[in-house]
Amino acid sequence: MKLLHMLNEKLRQLGRAILRYTPMSLFAAFFGLLAGYALWEVIDTVQKDAVNKIYDEQLQSNLDQRAREALIHFDHSVQSYETTIRLLSNHRKLANYLNPVYWFPDDQEPRLLYTDKQPNWLPEPERWKPLASPTHIMLLDTQGQIREEYRLQQTVLPEELLSQLASYISSPQTILTDIDGEPYLLAATVAEDAAYNIMGTLVMVVPVDATFLSSAQRGLVTEALTAVVDGATQVILNSSDPEVIGKGVTLDQLDKKYAVTTQSFAEYGGANSNLLFATMIPKASVRELRRSVIALERRQRAIVAFSFIIFFSLLFMLVSNRLSRALKRLSDFSQRALGISQPVARSGNQLMVLEEWMKQFINLVREAREDMRSRHESEILEKEALTSAIMDASVDSIITTTSDGTIIDFNPTAEEEFDYSEDEVVDNLSVERLIAPESRIYFLNLFAECQRAKDFNDARSELVAQRSDGSRFPVEIAIQSIQLRDEVLFTFYFHDISERRRQENEIRALAAFPSESPSPILRIDKQGIIQYANQASEPLMAFWHSGRMQELPLEWRIRVAEALSSGEDFEREVKTEDAVYSIMLSPIPELEYVNLYARDVTETRLAEEEARRHQNELIHVCRVSSMGEMATGLAHELNQPLSAIINYANGAKRRFVRGASGEELLEPLENITAQATRAAQIIKWLRGLVERQSRVRQSVDVNEMIREVLSFMDFEIRKARLDVEFDAGSDLPPIPLDLVQVEQVILNLLRNAIDAIAASGVEGKIRISTRFENDNLVILIEDNGPGISEQAMEHLFEPFFSTKTTGMGMGMGLAISQSIIEEHDGRIHVSSGELGGATFRLSLPLLARNKQIA
Repeated sequence: MKLLHMLNEKLRQLGRAILRYTPMSLFAAFFGLLAGYALWEVIDTVQKDAVNKIYDEQLQSNLDQRAREALIHFDHSVQSYETTIRLLSNHRKLANYLNPVYWFPDDQEPRLLYTDKQPNWLPEPERWKPLASPTHIMLLDTQGQIREEYRLQQTVLPEELLSQLASYISSPQTILTDIDGEPYLLAATVAEDAAYNIMGTLVMVVPVDATFLSSAQRGLVTEALTAVVDGATQVILNSSDPEVIGKGVTLDQLDKKYAVTTQSFAEYGGANSNLLFATMIPKASVRELRRSVIALERRQRAIVAFSFIIFFSLLFMLVSNRLSRALKRLSDFSQRALGISQPVARSGNQLMVLEEWMKQFINLVREAREDMRSRHESEILEKEALTSAIMDASVDSIITTTSDGTIIDFNPTAEEEFDYSEDEVVDNLSVERLIAPESRIYFLNLFAECQRAKDFNDARSELVAQRSDGSRFPVEIAIQSIQLRDEVLFTFYFHDISERRRQENEIRALAAFPSESPSPILRIDKQGIIQYANQASEPLMAFWHSGRMQELPLEWRIRVAEALSSGEDFEREVKTEDAVYSIMLSPIPELEYVNLYARDVTETRLAEEEARRHQNELIHVCRVSSMGEMATGLAHELNQPLSAIINYANGAKRRFVRGASGEELLEPLENITAQATRAAQIIKWLRGLVERQSRVRQSVDVNEMIREVLSFMDFEIRKARLDVEFDAGSDLPPIPLDLVQVEQVILNLLRNAIDAIAASGVEGKIRISTRFENDNLVILIEDNGPGISEQAMEHLFEPFFSTKTTGMGMGMGLAISQSIIEEHDGRIHVSSGELGGATFRLSLPLLARNKQIA
């Protein structure tokens, strides 16, 4: 063991000698090469992985983007076929062709086949062929039997496909399906004759082949390929480039060469949910680019590593040179200040020479420091007196303790804040007693950490302090150590932060208000960039395809600029996929930004829409009820033209028997035509008034509308022996109205006036007048009936309230009339009139105040 110990000591001395006499330049070169190699290995591994990850993500991102674009173009192509089939079905040639055609379900006539020429029920080729190029167009009867077939190409469709066409009779639609591994697009729509009678179905058959797929992707500048895939077997049925990817290839076989993604065709009728739309991008170009980038990165890293080696070597040489100079200056200083002999200059490793000399120098400096400490103790005592004066004048509480926390000094500010006298706490109380219980554990841990730390200088924290009466207040505490010869003291600085906390809480509460709001709140600068948006704004920003620190859409950037320039608020409604928001832009011109406040009004709009739907149902019921009450008058109106037609027809027959000429027959035939037209107009008006219609506004001449209503109530007016006076205002501008609904209002008011006059037994008179007042068109309907009592006036427009004593009314006419007028942004008012009865005043604005919805 002794021999081993001696050998170990010799080897250690040999190593130190090698280090001592080895020049610093060799050490610099060695450590430079070692550091450069380590840097190369670390950076090469990290950057290669990073480049691979970036390119994999970019490839997937490109694939997803190309897939979305390809499917959108495919959808546009499908829509062109849908547009074409609707164009053909709505063309007058097909309607005229089907007008005299009758197909019976039990006949056995073979289908008509067109191959060399186009059927006459199709328009000119230049009107529809450039839109799409189908292979077959067929006419089916209402039983699903193929009656006529037009083959644009010399191909015969599979029988299985033809047998499926009968399923389109009930609900014509666009379907994507496959038969025996061949995908087809079937576009179908109803076929009507000139009288709008459904005669059958018009079907267009388009094979989804390579031509279809390549034309569907026209306009896309990309290397991506598309294909239709069987979802069950993952086998490609057709691709946009059969020479590259043919039929029968599975997606697994393409995985090495292509990045592949698939999407469903669920929106095309769901006839075959197994069909998938595949998009493929070659991996070769991306893989070669990735190799090039990695090679370029390695070359760059080699340059960096070589530069690092040179820099590291030069740095070591510079340090060695500086150490030599420092050693010489230190030797000169020790010779002059401490009387130490100058070290012997050696060649070799300057670090080892410096280490030996520093040991000797440190020992001498330690002895000199002890002498200096004794000389400065008197100076410290003088400074303590100055420090005591500063502590007494401090606005903060300053408390000095021993190392275990016992208070040995308590300044006047601390006496005032903690409500203790100095005699009560000095040498009697620990500093932890001044800390509230909830902060005491944290304070003790902080104090213990300060006690353990050898190089401790300053510790700061915020906690809760406690006065002698138990009241608490927040403080900021700072701990400073005082290093004495025999012990360590600690000084605690307590700063009352009650007022600061109150201000911070107020600021925090104000700052948190927008983020806590359940409604969207955004702040937008003058460039239209979103500077702030709370959590509730996420759906609105997703609708705008924007985000925080991103631009708004162009339309909204313009609105922001207009609001800032005008300094006025701007309101608008925005309808997203899931909600409707009422948005207000509130500009702050002096700070050049706009606050956007949004409110979700989806439920309100749904409730309004539901109320309008119920209102339309009530209006429809009211119209049907009115038609029932007007049945006698309508029968009379229809009987007049029908009787005239019979008389003219009999007269024409007698003239024809007598051998009359064509000119003599012309007059009765023209009269028959005029009377038939009049009867058709009556039926058309009756049908438009009774049938349930969607709300459509059009420009209406109010005077003509009132004359039309009076003409259809002519029989009832004459039957009641009423004197109806119509004072039509001149130069009245057309006004946007829902003609059927406003006619219903006029009809309700006239019938109410007729019923009121009939109940009173007086000689009836009704006066209708129109005029223009203050940008509003006013309609007055007056009668000389008994009028309306004050008690009934209060409930007149309430649902199911009626003043009729005959029990004929439902009490809904005036309530519905009021809702119709208010829907047109108008007003309806009732009062006592000049004729002695009731006067109804309708006021309709020329311009509807429609809300803007984006």
